[in-house]
Order: sequence, then structure tokens, then C-alpha cells
Amino acid sequence: MSAFRVDIAVPGLPVDCACFGQDSTGKLSDDHHMTFLNQPRTPCGGVDVFGAEYPACFAFKLDLLPASIDRVVVAVRAIRCCLV
Repeated sequence: MSAFRVDIAVPGLPVDCACFGQDSTGKLSDDHHMTFLNQPRTPCGGVDVFGAEYPACFAFKLDLLPASIDRVVVAVRAIRCCLV
């Protein structure tokens, strides 16, 4: 399975998500393989993020990632908010 989608939801809370392409040492390969709201696509098209204000969906096409990417890691942070 080289193409798939990951949807992230925390009921009642908006979430802030990012995806990091890591090399074999577990380090960020380079800044171009950080995917988030302000950088919604990797240059190779291997990772895309979707969402308006709070992205919560990633589309992966693993066969498009360069050989230097050993794994992708998704980080999720729930955003606390107060409704008045």
C-alpha cells in the first residue's frame, strides 16, 4: 500500500498537525519534508496536508518520497480553546 490517507480528529477540540520525513537516523531529512498548514505539500508530492484552519488529514504517496526518507512521523497537538 503506497498511497493512503490518515484523518485525525479529537472530538470537541481543534487539532494542529504536522508530518516529518525522517532519515535512517531518526532526524528530519530537511525542512522541505516538514508538512503542515503553511507548507502543505512536500516538493516530491509524497505528503499532502488538507484542512482549512486546523489541518487534520494527510494524504501519503510513499512511492514518491525520496530514498533518503526512512519514515514519516505525524505529530498531533490538541488546541485548547475557550468559547464565550
